[in-house]
Amino acid sequence: ASPIPAHMAAAVATPALKTHYRRRRTLQPFYSGGSVALTSDGRWLVSTLDQEAVITDVQTGRVAATIPSDTEDVTSLALTPSDTHVIIASRSLAVRIFAVDFSQEEVTATLVRSLPRAHDAPVAVLSVDPTSTLLATGAADGAVKVWDIAGGFCTHVFRGHGGVVSALKWNMPSPESEQAAAKGKGKGPQASSSERRIELFTGSIDGRVRLWDLRQRPASGAHKPAAVLAAHVSVVRALALSADGRSLVTGARDRTLVFWRRKGDASGSRQASTGGWEMVETLTAGEGIEAAGFLEPGCSLGRREDAAAQDLFWTGGSEGEVRLWSFAQHNVVVQQPGGRWALGLCGKGAAALATDDAAPDEARAVIECHYVPALDVVVSVHADQNLIFHAVPNPVSRPRAGRRPLSRTLQLVGFNDEVVDLALLSPRATSSKEAPQETHLAVATNSSSIRVYTLEGDSQHVELLPSDAAASSGHSALVLCLDKTYDGKWLASGAKDRTARVWAWCPKRQQASAASTSAAADLGTIVTDSELAASSETAEGEWLCVAVAEGHAESVGAVAFARRPAAPGAVGAPFLVTASQDRTAKVWDLSVLAQYLEKDPSPAVPLKLRSLTTLKIHDKDVNALDVSPNNALLLSGSQDRTAKVWALGYAAPSKSNSNTASASLKPLATCTAHKRGVWAVRFSPADAAFVTASADRTARLWSLKDFACVKTFEGHTNGVLRAEFLGARGMQLVTSGSDGLVKLWNVRDEQCVDTMDGHDARVWGLAPRSDGTEIISAGADSVMSFWEDRTVEDEVEKARDRETAVEREQQFANLLTLKDYRNAIALAISMDHPRRLLNLFTTVNASRPDGDAATSAGQLLDSALQTAVPSSQSDLAMAALRRAGIFGAPKAEAASETAVTPAPGSGSITGSRAVDDVIRGLSTVQLAKLLEYIRDWNTSARTSVVAQTVLHAILRFHSAEDVIAAFDNATVSPRTDDTEGVKRPQRRGRRQADLASVIDGLVPYTERHYARADRMLTESAMLEFTLASMDAVLGDDGDDEGFAAPELAPIPDEDGAVRDADMLSDEPALSSSESEDWFEMLE
Repeated sequence: ASPIPAHMAAAVATPALKTHYRRRRTLQPFYSGGSVALTSDGRWLVSTLDQEAVITDVQTGRVAATIPSDTEDVTSLALTPSDTHVIIASRSLAVRIFAVDFSQEEVTATLVRSLPRAHDAPVAVLSVDPTSTLLATGAADGAVKVWDIAGGFCTHVFRGHGGVVSALKWNMPSPESEQAAAKGKGKGPQASSSERRIELFTGSIDGRVRLWDLRQRPASGAHKPAAVLAAHVSVVRALALSADGRSLVTGARDRTLVFWRRKGDASGSRQASTGGWEMVETLTAGEGIEAAGFLEPGCSLGRREDAAAQDLFWTGGSEGEVRLWSFAQHNVVVQQPGGRWALGLCGKGAAALATDDAAPDEARAVIECHYVPALDVVVSVHADQNLIFHAVPNPVSRPRAGRRPLSRTLQLVGFNDEVVDLALLSPRATSSKEAPQETHLAVATNSSSIRVYTLEGDSQHVELLPSDAAASSGHSALVLCLDKTYDGKWLASGAKDRTARVWAWCPKRQQASAASTSAAADLGTIVTDSELAASSETAEGEWLCVAVAEGHAESVGAVAFARRPAAPGAVGAPFLVTASQDRTAKVWDLSVLAQYLEKDPSPAVPLKLRSLTTLKIHDKDVNALDVSPNNALLLSGSQDRTAKVWALGYAAPSKSNSNTASASLKPLATCTAHKRGVWAVRFSPADAAFVTASADRTARLWSLKDFACVKTFEGHTNGVLRAEFLGARGMQLVTSGSDGLVKLWNVRDEQCVDTMDGHDARVWGLAPRSDGTEIISAGADSVMSFWEDRTVEDEVEKARDRETAVEREQQFANLLTLKDYRNAIALAISMDHPRRLLNLFTTVNASRPDGDAATSAGQLLDSALQTAVPSSQSDLAMAALRRAGIFGAPKAEAASETAVTPAPGSGSITGSRAVDDVIRGLSTVQLAKLLEYIRDWNTSARTSVVAQTVLHAILRFHSAEDVIAAFDNATVSPRTDDTEGVKRPQRRGRRQADLASVIDGLVPYTERHYARADRMLTESAMLEFTLASMDAVLGDDGDDEGFAAPELAPIPDEDGAVRDADMLSDEPALSSSESEDWFEMLE
């Protein structure tokens, strides 16, 4: 927004109430499952979203472009290494190639080629060669095809697999790498660049890996594999190949890894069926392998420059983690810090998970991985639509700050599914007296993991709180509700696992990442924990589960912290209240939690909380809880259509009660005005009142004095799901409902002052900031919208509009006074004031020096008939039309000496030559607007004369090509600096109308006006003829002296000749019989 002028700053003060919010940012889904691809610099992500492919900015999570679908699901996609083309395969059996441009902020994707039936079965995998010229496709029928991307034709067809092709890998080592490998073996120079090896590895569900040589020409017409590597008994999913093409690792879902090494040159002798490849080692991976790949040459865990061999490779599998392996040592060298492998929950410790459900394992599994050398990260794509960036060792030539290997550097959530609750957190606030910074957003979805978004800047980073990784670290079922303490440093969650948990921001714990220190030491000098402690990463904190409340018999559907701390400046809350589907509420003591965290800031085991009291509070499921600002009252809402107020008594541990806390709940009132279940309750932060939201489409405000309903907020078209007071004064209320709307209400007058429409489904999550500057909403459509306050900007904009309007009106009046029609018309069009423009044209038309338009045209025609001496009757008519301004004068026409000099303004179409000049010089935008105005003016008989006059001028001065070009080029659109959602019709502009609609609106009314004028002309001619005939019959009477007969208009005779009215006096008078016939005819 532009800065506020100094003269407006005093006039526009900070408003007491908010009036308008505008959506500033949206976190929307960008990945719903399937294949993904990243650009070489790691900035852009191409992923599948339902039936479409979208391109997303990795740092901000903004969807920059959407690649249209062919109405079928996407089965695979790939991005060329040159980052120039995106290739998409779908169930329609088509493969489409799009040219993409990542150089601009707005990414564009253009379809350049489509292969309508690439295979006889859906394509399962795609792979592009390192040169970005060849595309390999593997289908469900076991066939593999190689395509020329530029030409769009198939170059090779490989058949031999017994089922779906599950993995592809190109072997195209550069000549330099082959020569370096040959020198290392003591051999001479190898093949030249013209003999570059071009091979393709393919894996299938039959457990075999086949090697195809693209340079080999089949003798019998069918390609045969150069090698068949049979070592697996399940689906081969991972093919990792070194840069020199001589080391291969294959991984499959049979939980094994096989190490292969090439012996000799494959172009020479082909040993049996392995083509020179020898199995080196077979290892049990402990999980189904889904992805594998080598790091760049020179990447090592140490800092020795001699560690230049390409030895390290990564794997990802069904356990949902990435590990680093040594090809030379044949073992794991790095595991994810604090992961399941590091905690012993996988492999040998798998027995500990015997009681876990299978669903969480499938959800966290890695389905594919991508290595981004430019960032030195491996991106793992998980089945629950999460993308995690893991730091990996970097080459010595590209040093980076100390990073723990496989530590998480970034996490993206591709699809949140249904968001059920939100909570703003302030973990970095240094003092409880300062305003909460609210830098993090906790999101509860229909999963067991709570997702915490970092809100600093526009970057998108997500941290998943531990779920069922360990029995004590997180929830094992869906999370249903969230709440935070007054300072935002503690978070409470309730879930379907019948527990409530308390989370706190704790310093990161140092955890070993190397599986074997001795094995890692063999690879080089290890980056120690003391060195990592100095890095910026360890200076950050993490959210840990610090307490667990167990005791409910059903799912925990509502939680609420105490709103007042135990002591001024204390962290957290003294107690926690939970409610469950078992219809009971429990009060839990948190006084010991602060002491527990003082002893161990990052506890490895959460504290078991003690229940102080348990009471049945409703007859059905409890949906919501809230504690009053003074911790003296408890408010509950339930599906039994009631909201209840309870007296909450809490006694902190002291000497008087033997250092044992106690609590009590006593009923005070039951509110029964709602007709359906109550979904949300909230105490007012400033007044003795509270609000309830119900599925009966209303929110109600209740008084704590007599527990009566004092206000009713109606406006939602469906159930109201959330209600929150805005700011600390409690003068406004924010609600969200099942209709996908978020509404802002003034509590005093019950008026809805703003409606935010940003969702397509129920809005369950609603989190306004403490100062009211922003509202965050989320719902079942997996979209999170960030609404920023635009009240001050709107007031400034309105003040600017008023000032500009006054200035323009004064300027317009001055121009009319000066008769500066050129600038007045341009100003009226720019102001978008058709009424002022109509008045201007009407004034000009009425102020003709020779009368109105019809009289002026008649006088010009008479002047032309009397003064011109044409050679023929047609020339006479043409000269009259030219003088009337209907046709222009010939280019070489000389002025007649007998011509009558017209008065100023006579002969013009509109009544003023200046106005004619303005119409002649209209721009394309002005011409299009003026034609739209004329269409509207022409609909009324009262303004049709002006409309037809101006239309005549436009058609006189502008050709048909000019009019068409005006509608092709003009953009009658709102101003670019308009504030979104502000109701300002004069600033929004008129809707763009095409020429066809304008003509369709002009033609019928013009025909109607023409028919009316023609009818009036005929009737007037008949009247004049009748009067003239009556004078001829009756003759001049002596009694009528002084009565002058009206001048008769020229009357055409039967053969079309025009006869003057004076000629009628020479005609003989009618006989009495003829006169009687005329009267009978008139009767």
